[in-house]
Amino acid sequence: MLKKLILAATVLSLAACAFDQDKNAGKQREIEQNGKLQQTYKPVIGTYVGQITTADGTQDLEVKFFELKVDNGAKNSDGSTRLHSTLYATYKRINPAGESYDFVVGFAPETGDLTLVNVKDIKSLGRDEIQTVDAKISGNNILGEAKAISGPKGIVKLSLKARENESTGGGKEEFAYYERLRAQLTAISGTYVGQMDQGNSGPVKGVVGITLRLYVQETVKEGSTVTIPRLMGELNRADDPGHTADLTLTGVYEADLAEPRLTLTGKPARDLNSKFEAAIYGKLVNGVLEGALTSNYSMSGKLILKKQ
Repeated sequence: MLKKLILAATVLSLAACAFDQDKNAGKQREIEQNGKLQQTYKPVIGTYVGQITTADGTQDLEVKFFELKVDNGAKNSDGSTRLHSTLYATYKRINPAGESYDFVVGFAPETGDLTLVNVKDIKSLGRDEIQTVDAKISGNNILGEAKAISGPKGIVKLSLKARENESTGGGKEEFAYYERLRAQLTAISGTYVGQMDQGNSGPVKGVVGITLRLYVQETVKEGSTVTIPRLMGELNRADDPGHTADLTLTGVYEADLAEPRLTLTGKPARDLNSKFEAAIYGKLVNGVLEGALTSNYSMSGKLILKKQ
């Protein structure tokens, strides 16, 4: 009997060891795979500066490539989340100041090909927002083409400014960048009044008065004293005295174009979790916003609003 108990204990002990080894092996494979990916990304990671040349002129850029570990939805044998090393980039217009874009990056080290894809869902991108950048890295230089839903945007040329963890004087530059952006957004802030022509077909018809208020909202960047300006908007219809159809909007202002463009997207102010989504897209020249409002329901029409 004693021999049988000893044998059973030995078998259980060996099984437990095998299970622990399997758990450790899975985690070790994750570490090794991520280590290889990090070495692959190393020639790209860093801060690059340069320009994008478009039909409307030239804009100064800063693009930062960096590695993040993300949850790929899989689990290790011990039940822990399996993390996958992924290359990302942040693209920022420096002068004229503009909105930044975040991209997930594909890199082929054999050819030097880089593919940057905007992390935003393509359905939520404005027609002229950059969706992809197809590029190639050669040494410390990157050359590529930026594309939007509306078509090609321009040629991007970048040169390495600093590798990872090297000082770039980024604090002062970041502060100056947000100051330029703040000045641009403050210049267009205010109340715009006008009309929206909803046409003569569909459930909502005719011309309705519209009031749009644009303002700058400041948020403190996590881990710093830098404040980030963000363009916000509130829209009200004249036929809605109870403000049940008011919209809360966030905006992107492209001041560097020959005819500066404004894009606003948002939801009902009373229910930000609503499935209703609206967007305003148009040109903003000399205090006049001319464009269109669209939505995933019946609210839509052509807009002409003047700053008061």
